[in-house]
Amino acid sequence: MAEQKSIQERVVKACEQILQHHNYVNLTEVFKVIGVLQPKHEESWRQGKISNLESVIQGNPQKIIEAIYWVDMWVSREGLIPIEIESYARISGRKQELQYTEEGDSENETLFKTYYFSPKLSELDLQKIRARLEKSRN
Repeated sequence: MAEQKSIQERVVKACEQILQHHNYVNLTEVFKVIGVLQPKHEESWRQGKISNLESVIQGNPQKIIEAIYWVDMWVSREGLIPIEIESYARISGRKQELQYTEEGDSENETLFKTYYFSPKLSELDLQKIRARLEKSRN
């Protein structure tokens, strides 16, 4: 049980830090902060050099599932606003949607594509951050 609490504490702390810095939270950012996703691996994936992000997430699969659970619990408790944002890579001059999971099933892909925004943001600020994210992901 202590191990579960440790994961919960790490995830909650990561979510709080990310929200404070970016005004949004998403799984990719949380995984980088808790140390199961290396930024260099995320960058290679964003460049289309790695077929899916899940393949470079390090750690016990059960702990990863627990981390996802705690992110979901935290964003729900905080009342964050979920918005799905697609990510693309340019490969040989073509825009290709990036795949987060090995299987590519829509439910799990949606978990990774969803950004959770602070409800304290004005509509204008929310739209500015969303536009910046969409531009950087395309």
